[in-house]
Amino acid sequence: MTDVRHQEGKPCSSSAAEQDSVTLLYAHNVTDDRAYDPDRPDVWTWLQAWYVAQCNDDWEHGDGINITTLDNPGWSIKIGLIDTGLDVGAYARREVHRTEDDWCITWTENGTFQAACGPANMTEAMHEFRLWASNSTS
Repeated sequence: MTDVRHQEGKPCSSSAAEQDSVTLLYAHNVTDDRAYDPDRPDVWTWLQAWYVAQCNDDWEHGDGINITTLDNPGWSIKIGLIDTGLDVGAYARREVHRTEDDWCITWTENGTFQAACGPANMTEAMHEFRLWASNSTS
């Protein structure tokens, strides 16, 4: 079960169905090196910290991070890599197609990390970015 918190850090109520849907986001069959690690900050907390670390009064006014919806349905994510230290790193395109609504494609192109994914796969796409970014800068 996921501990859902609001701004003051106190637990807030959420239904069992909502908590189960959060748990399902990590239920995909993935290899051990791609597995979700509950002892690390969640991907969104990590992304916020990564974003803040990139802000230099220039980067955030350029490409930055863009998340939009697709009409499949799904999500499109673009993260500017220029001047982040990741713009020179190699990233092998990754495509996973499980079902019509359960899929995730990630790649880099023209100095941008890109992801297109199903409606419940945004966290998976961001997890792929986190894995790559963390391994590229360590």
